[in-house]
Amino acid sequence: MGSWEFKYHRYKAYMTTVAWANKRRQVLERDSHECQICGRCDATNVHHLTYSSVGNEPLHHLVTLCTDCHHAIHYDESGKRRKNWKRFNPKPVRGRDSAIPAQPA
Repeated sequence: MGSWEFKYHRYKAYMTTVAWANKRRQVLERDSHECQICGRCDATNVHHLTYSSVGNEPLHHLVTLCTDCHHAIHYDESGKRRKNWKRFNPKPVRGRDSAIPAQPA
């Protein structure tokens, strides 16, 4: 198994833990289940802004997204997985400066 596959399997295992469920709940509550891109109020996805600290990620590395916006970050219009999804810069909710929540000082 290559390095990428090992990291992917470790990530998938983490997504099933109580620790992730608690962190996910905190993010959804913080964002009031509102998609941080389009403003939809029934968002249920929590997106990692970076995967560098999966398993020990601070809450400001996570955002609430609706399924459509989460899909748009990871896949292009043809359904092909984006290679450089970190460069994809979705427009934030109207009235916000950024889709990314402010980091703690």
